[in-house]
Amino acid sequence: MITYCLYLLQRISLIFPWSLVNLRNVIGFK
Repeated sequence: MITYCLYLLQRISLIFPWSLVNLRNVIGFK
């Protein structure tokens, strides 16, 4: 169970920066 939580945290930490970059790009285009 703990390893699964760590796996989820790792996935979120990988996806989060990309979502921030996408948000910045959307704001930049508008």
